[in-house]
Amino acid sequence: MFGGEKHQQSRKTFKQKTKTMIELHPQYIKDANGNKSFVILPAKEFEILMEELDDIEDVRLYDEAKKNDTGERISMEEAFILNRLYFIT
Repeated sequence: MFGGEKHQQSRKTFKQKTKTMIELHPQYIKDANGNKSFVILPAKEFEILMEELDDIEDVRLYDEAKKNDTGERISMEEAFILNRLYFIT
């Protein structure tokens, strides 16, 4: 099974975690015309936001890999050999 039980649990935790909205406290820097040009976030809020984006990307990559999975597998030994050949050439 691709990803295994641990990944499924991780996806479940991610879904539970993202049900609540992240509370952000942005401050805006405006240009000379009064248009919002930049956003300032407290460091902790920025870190939480980046972690959430990373989790979303992980789920997207998993879903894409699962969709493209042909079921073909190779042994670790074959993977190491292929990896070595790749870096030699």
